[in-house]
Amino acid sequence: MNGTYEMHGPIVATVNQAGDDLPDLILETAFNSIYPNPFNPTTTVNFSLAEKSDVNIKIFNVKGQLVKELKENALNKGMHNIIWNGKDSHNQDCASGIYLFRLQAGKTVMIKKGMLVK
Repeated sequence: MNGTYEMHGPIVATVNQAGDDLPDLILETAFNSIYPNPFNPTTTVNFSLAEKSDVNIKIFNVKGQLVKELKENALNKGMHNIIWNGKDSHNQDCASGIYLFRLQAGKTVMIKKGMLVK
């Protein structure tokens, strides 16, 4: 508040584990990002899965109309990317504007928004 600041770091963390096995990463099902955002015309939907699951991404315009549906069956646990080319289900270029990306993985549903700018 008075205009002063302090810097800390760097911080180093060392993990020692007996044996040769590395611990499993603990993943959660998450809708990480849409990048680039804003985009023209292609964007990447990045998400992680805690377990093997079917994934369904529905893309809606601001009127609530379904523009495109992207489905992937039986994706393994881990990080994933799906690319959307900015085209609707009739392979027509979508208009500039805000789009809602609804990701469903198993029983988990998450929404992010992205902006298509031409």
